[in-house]
Amino acid sequence: MGAEPTIVQHPNLLLNSQGIEAIREKIRNQPWATALFEKLKASANTGLQDGLRNTVLLYALTGEKSYGDSAHDNLLNDARYSILRIDKANLDAEPEAYVWNAWEAKAWACDLCYDTFSAPEWELAER
Repeated sequence: MGAEPTIVQHPNLLLNSQGIEAIREKIRNQPWATALFEKLKASANTGLQDGLRNTVLLYALTGEKSYGDSAHDNLLNDARYSILRIDKANLDAEPEAYVWNAWEAKAWACDLCYDTFSAPEWELAER
């Protein structure tokens, strides 16, 4: 008999709920952390490469729905587009295809806003 599957708690990549709460505490009590948080808020939703990372981090730290919705929509749109390309890729001919991509950042973003996904959306994002 196999072992029971482990139930994954989100978030769990790089930050968990305790780590997020520790950051919130520093933002509330440390001027340097407050200043960094304000800088983070100013840089979110800029459309720049770091926009998704910053937006999803703000969602994790604040719980504000607008940040979660923005990250969620960005990730799902990317997943839908990427699946079309990946399904057509010939990895035998191009084994390096999709190696140099921001998958790590997107995986972390998905982890931080996991609670914004329905089950079918999560299945697509995981793929």
